[in-house]
Amino acid sequence: GQGLPPPQLPSQGSETLLPSTIDKIATDFTRKHKCPDVKLVRDVIAALVAARNERAENLSEEQRQSGVQEVRYGDFLQLLHVSTGKMVSVSKAQAHERGERKVEFSEGGTE
Repeated sequence: GQGLPPPQLPSQGSETLLPSTIDKIATDFTRKHKCPDVKLVRDVIAALVAARNERAENLSEEQRQSGVQEVRYGDFLQLLHVSTGKMVSVSKAQAHERGERKVEFSEGGTE
């Protein structure tokens, strides 16, 4: 309830923050702002770190799925038909038949 800004986290590197680093940040923050509950500050910092890591993972996955990479022979694709919300699919048997071009709409796609 003091209207304090959240604790500053070190810039995100390739590693996640170690518990000892989180403890140090929490201790420094509680001393600076005269907060009585180090555990609460530590929990807030851990939640901030988890949120930052999740944002980074989501961004990475979004970039991976955004079509930036080219499609190559043998790649697995999932296509969603926008109008119906169903998956456009081809069965394994159809995929192996030469010249077969039939596709189907299905609720969950095929393997």
